[in-house]
Formats: sequence, C-alpha cells, structure tokens
Amino acid sequence: MENFLNGLSAYGTLSKEDADCLYHFFERKSFKKNTVLLTEGTISREAFFIVKGSLRQYFHNDKGIERTCNFAFENEFTTDLESFSRKTRSTTNIICMEPAECLVITCDNLVRS
Repeated sequence: MENFLNGLSAYGTLSKEDADCLYHFFERKSFKKNTVLLTEGTISREAFFIVKGSLRQYFHNDKGIERTCNFAFENEFTTDLESFSRKTRSTTNIICMEPAECLVITCDNLVRS
C-alpha cells in the first residue's frame, strides 16, 4: 500500500483516506513473462500499477517495424491513456517483460471511485 501511495504522489496530492478508498477499486493480478496486456486495435479498459516486474509499450510504424514508446517499472502506472480515457482503439501494445504483479483498475471503476 505504501508503494501505491508513493506512486500516486507523483501525480498530485491525495489524502490518505481518499487513497485508501481508491486502492480498494484495484484488483491484484499476476502475469507471466510475455503476457500481452493490451493489443493495438482494441480498447484499453484497464490501467496498471506495477507492484513487481516491468512492462513495455510498443507500436508498429507504417513500415510494420516494432517501436518501443514506453517502459514502466515498479511503482509506476501505465496504460494507453488516450484509449483508456476516450474508449477509442489503442495504437499501442503492452507486454510483460518479466513476470509481473500489478494492481489493475478498469476505467469504469476509476470513474466510480
């Protein structure tokens, strides 16, 4: 929980009570190495707070070449923000670079919190 609070503090100030409330909307999930968490062309319905492990976000350019656009590590959040917030098709993929444990929240639960 402390790492979650520290991760949130990078985005602004939140009271301990509000952070505790938000925390309860997350679900802890474990993923194996190379698990694809988001595929381009689909809608990003989840955001990830990385408890353990690392994720890579990438896309394919107009020549079909894979290009990494983001790495996310422990105590960081990641998602395809535009797809997640606007419910549009994602232009990126997210994959686990190693076994990972994440706190996962859906867009609907984030709005509800």
